[in-house]
Amino acid sequence: MKSLIAWRWYVALFILCAGLGILIGGVGQMTIDNLKCQSTGYANDHFLAYCDSQRYADYEHGALFYGLERSAIDSIRSAEVLFIGNSKLQAAFSTKAVRDYFNAISVRFFVMGFGYGDESTFSLAVLRKWGASPKILVINADPFFSDKISQPARDALEGRPAFLWRLALKLIFQRVHRAVCLAGSYVCPESDPSIFRNCDGACGLLEDEVDFSPGRRPIDARRHSSQFGKRGTLVRAIRSSNDPDPAEMYLTPHP
Repeated sequence: MKSLIAWRWYVALFILCAGLGILIGGVGQMTIDNLKCQSTGYANDHFLAYCDSQRYADYEHGALFYGLERSAIDSIRSAEVLFIGNSKLQAAFSTKAVRDYFNAISVRFFVMGFGYGDESTFSLAVLRKWGASPKILVINADPFFSDKISQPARDALEGRPAFLWRLALKLIFQRVHRAVCLAGSYVCPESDPSIFRNCDGACGLLEDEVDFSPGRRPIDARRHSSQFGKRGTLVRAIRSSNDPDPAEMYLTPHP
């Protein structure tokens, strides 16, 4: 009997050590592959949303859908004003002026624009999952209401084991990357363009990463007119079942 118990302990210990070995190896390889990602944006409630590296690329789709960044999820749930749309909206409202305005009137807001051209399908999935119930929605209808979905969004929604494994490695990598680059900056070239989200409230991009170079394209009224007839669908879909009053909605073809 004792030998059987001891054998089970050996098996359990072997499985534990093998699992730790695989995890450490995976994080190590992820770190080596992505040392060129920038590290200067790390801070409390900041995370590496994107790095222009084939081994890292997008993190924010999976992070927000699976709740890996708790401060961001808390902000989605508590936001009174919610900005949703694509990366142009994300950049346009990631400014100190916007933060100062909402802080001055004591209104909680959240900027949830996604890269890769994502539109309503993925945004709606995130808002539903975390029970968002804003009083006001501001939508970058550029366009927005469609079934279009990017590959990172599709991967997040499907949640296959390989994707979830890499998502977990990216989460751990950020802690290791920050420590390594602080300890020895000479080993971190930081040459790959990177985007950080600052989720201490609104979860916007870090302001020094936003390009506000001039240039606007004309608004095509025909392209955007169909969006206005679809707005009620999104309001009904995300409002809380316990909240009889739908959110007010504002659509803009340009942020």
